[in-house]
Amino acid sequence: MPSLAEMMPSPYINQEDLRNGPVTLTIAGCQIEDIGDKKEQLYCLSFFGTEKRFILKPTNIILLGGLLGEPGDKYIDWINKKIGLYIDTTIMFAGKRTGGLRITAPVHVGSTAPTPTSQTLSQPLGQGPGEAAAAVAVAESRTQNMPTDPDDGIDDKIPF
Repeated sequence: MPSLAEMMPSPYINQEDLRNGPVTLTIAGCQIEDIGDKKEQLYCLSFFGTEKRFILKPTNIILLGGLLGEPGDKYIDWINKKIGLYIDTTIMFAGKRTGGLRITAPVHVGSTAPTPTSQTLSQPLGQGPGEAAAAVAVAESRTQNMPTDPDDGIDDKIPF
């Protein structure tokens, strides 16, 4: 039996595409597209290995700029750069927690992950050799300088 996403295919990457976990994608281009019934003009990223595109809203544009810098003329500086996409479950819409897609550095989703195709976009990551080691290295680097003594003299009181 087909899923709802299979019954209503979309040319854009959505949460259903990432149901099995984050993905690493390589940027092929960036263009303005007319989105929705109102034909809202929004930037969209295209990727090598999949026909699906990613709609850029303001928060993800800021994240992308922070990750890759300014796009340059015709977005040339972003082409061939890898990004990670994941579902952020804390995103709210109309006062309800709906979740949404966020951009991150590919190291956060496994730097050895292959670029997914349209058939493998919803396949889980974690299959590549070294992905577990990369995840452990990231986790260790984040906790390396954390204090281990609960009475370390840090003032934990929140001032508000």
